[in-house]
Amino acid sequence: MKIKLPTALCVILMCTSCEKVSLDENIELSSQEKENASITLSTRTGDDNNVTEGFIYIFNSSGACVQRLSTDADNTEVTTKLSAGTYSIYAFGGSDLSRFIFPSQEEATTTSVIARQAGKLMGDLLQKQTDITVEDGEERDLNLTLDRKVLCIDQVIITNMPTDVTKVEVSLSPFYSTMSFDGTYPTSPSESYIVSLTKQTDGTTWKATPNQMLFPSKRTPMVNVSLTSPEGTSGFSYTAETAMLANKHYTISGAYNVAHGATLSCTLSASEWGEDGSIDFELNKDNQLTYAPVAGQKCNGYYCVSVNTTARTAVLLSKKSISYVVPNNTTDAAAWQQATIEPMTNLEKPTGIEGTWRLPTSAETEIFSKESPLVVIFDNNISPIYFCTINSTFGWGYTLKDGNTYTFNTGTTPFGSQIKLRPVIDISY
Repeated sequence: MKIKLPTALCVILMCTSCEKVSLDENIELSSQEKENASITLSTRTGDDNNVTEGFIYIFNSSGACVQRLSTDADNTEVTTKLSAGTYSIYAFGGSDLSRFIFPSQEEATTTSVIARQAGKLMGDLLQKQTDITVEDGEERDLNLTLDRKVLCIDQVIITNMPTDVTKVEVSLSPFYSTMSFDGTYPTSPSESYIVSLTKQTDGTTWKATPNQMLFPSKRTPMVNVSLTSPEGTSGFSYTAETAMLANKHYTISGAYNVAHGATLSCTLSASEWGEDGSIDFELNKDNQLTYAPVAGQKCNGYYCVSVNTTARTAVLLSKKSISYVVPNNTTDAAAWQQATIEPMTNLEKPTGIEGTWRLPTSAETEIFSKESPLVVIFDNNISPIYFCTINSTFGWGYTLKDGNTYTFNTGTTPFGSQIKLRPVIDISY
């Protein structure tokens, strides 16, 4: 004799302002089934309407996904049938789940990874996992609380900026870029978040209000601020003391200290959803390690000869020509080249750079030898003569100006004290 064992399971997604989201599962008897449990899952949102969509994956005891159910604002209730047994439920909620890549039922495993869709900004994402056992004839209620798995950067603002600043960018890194089904974050890949600020009407305040969702920071984040002015680009870098956590709203605020010229005080603060938190720090010359090189402009006081944006490398020119001991023999190229080595070895490097100064190539010399008056001063339409390498051969080069026409000339002999030593250095950024 068979006993009627109908069971209804109601799962409710609920989101209230600045609170966690809840899933309520109510199990009740039905007269429609004899051996299977009839499970009804319904979703609803709270007053703030943050969660309007849901995905629920149900895995059996063998790890196979037996159901992938979805809800939305117009269809808040779905019904399915399950045999009595033990199941793992993975529930997800958000305002626009199309921003993420969710696996199909056939593809889903308990170790599946959720990533952001290419070309789309991240949205709100909540998650919860639990195990249940549905037994014949049992009535039970199961309450699940969804946890918010993202943070939100509400505002980035820097005040008291010099009026000649033309561009401000703030970069934070690293952040997790994917989430596993169980709510943890794979260590790779990671990503950076870059936001451009807009100058306000007072001329000294730069601000952005991105309201951007992100997965938490992978560790204590690095905050980089890049400033562009007629003098070139300069950057500041600081490692925060605490990580940026999920379920928090963050505001990044700073004030540029004009009096000292290279001091930037910033505050990184968090407000509800979760508990408040703040990170206070100061960016100054001691931690001015960020390089945002732009070819043809100055970067942290150094003229940028060239940039390889793919490899993220650049070539910086020394701030001025440096002295060297002039050899006696003007035709001995080896002696002249040897005379350049020690001065370059002793020349102070840009802050935070571990490379070594070297002679510029003829191509690099051609670039900076005509950048008047940013780099050089022409005398009778002739630039200074600079030591350089010509197809790996030691020599010199200079630029001749005729109206708007520039002609670059090179040679490998003779040599003289009028030749300038102005080395370059390779950097990574």
